Amino acid sequence: MSAASIRRFWPRSSRRFALEDGGDPQFEVVQLLSTVGVKMLIVDEIQHVLAGPMLKQRHFLNVIKYLGNELQIPIVAAGTHDAFNAIQTDPQLSNRFEPALLRRWTLTDEYLRLLASFEVALPSSALRVLPI
Repeated sequence: MSAASIRRFWPRSSRRFALEDGGDPQFEVVQLLSTVGVKMLIVDEIQHVLAGPMLKQRHFLNVIKYLGNELQIPIVAAGTHDAFNAIQTDPQLSNRFEPALLRRWTLTDEYLRLLASFEVALPSSALRVLPI
């Protein structure tokens, strides 16, 4: 992955962790994630990797494997059923993930308990968007 493409996704608010010009972006990302103590990497909407050309898909999936190997942390990939297909395109990567289907919540006591736990944990301003 080129430094320019990594910089495109780099948060503007993270200036103190800015990538150095001429540096190895993958090495710098691994150093940063190690420095801040990342314990788990969650990749949401991973099915969108399928929208890119095959070469970029492979490169992205290789970066995921590289991060897992270097950081020795769990990686969670989340998305639609197509996310499963995206992971299956790489045999080494597919061996590292165990698919888990999450069912759609329904209005049950369990669901209400989940919402109540959010109410305790979140500030009151965030609660206005919870569906009840």
